[in-house]
Amino acid sequence: MIKQQIGLLIREDLCVGCLACSRICPEAAIVVTDRADRREVRFQRGCRGRDCDRCVAVCPEKALALGTAEGPELEPPLIMEFELNRCRSCTRPVTTKKIVARLLERTPPQFDLGMPARDWLGLCPACRRRQESRALVQGARRDLFLPQRTAQGHGDKS
Repeated sequence: MIKQQIGLLIREDLCVGCLACSRICPEAAIVVTDRADRREVRFQRGCRGRDCDRCVAVCPEKALALGTAEGPELEPPLIMEFELNRCRSCTRPVTTKKIVARLLERTPPQFDLGMPARDWLGLCPACRRRQESRALVQGARRDLFLPQRTAQGHGDKS
């Protein structure tokens, strides 16, 4: 007998391991585990696709769709692995290398991050905040100690 099930179809070439689907799944059918330098995304068999399409709607890469699978047995869970990118400052795992590559593709060259986009994306959120705070403090100090310019461009001599 052939079983038919409406379920989740995954485009492995498009998935970047961003966690959006796992965070919104009410059935906990998408499980993410970070280990050392790898992220494992496990798409379980238990997806009840006909009742829910939240993961499909939230996927920023359009890597998920609902469809019908046919076969003598339901497919085992799909497990995908992603290499994690480490913060270049504190070395904590930040996100997948595939996400960083996708962001670099989409970041316009004129986007001013105060540093090259590759460097900024290589930092975890905590280190980004520290870097931005340092830049603000350095800018404020520079503004405080440089002579103020008048409309004519001369330093204030008072």
